[in-house]
Amino acid sequence: MCGSSFEEVLILVNGLRANDPQTGHFNMDILTWKDIFLNLHLEQQLSDGYMKNTDFNAKLGNLSLNSKNWQILIGFSDKKFGANSFYSSKYPKEWEHTKTWLLF
Repeated sequence: MCGSSFEEVLILVNGLRANDPQTGHFNMDILTWKDIFLNLHLEQQLSDGYMKNTDFNAKLGNLSLNSKNWQILIGFSDKKFGANSFYSSKYPKEWEHTKTWLLF
């Protein structure tokens, strides 16, 4: 950016413009709630399984907040499941519990 003016520089945050070339300043605009879009998705999946220790309980969700100049994404998964002989038939009572969070 050496030798360039404010009007010649484009600043992108997650693919969205974060500066204002007309004023030549870094500008994230003051937002009101009417400028923000919200999307929420929650889901739960349950099963007793097809045989002993193959049951599962999966909780999934994501939240997306969007505006003209920015976006926030939050996601999670929480899964508990029986792992009957997944790794060896010697251990038919194994189970697993995984949790994952994402903030972007």
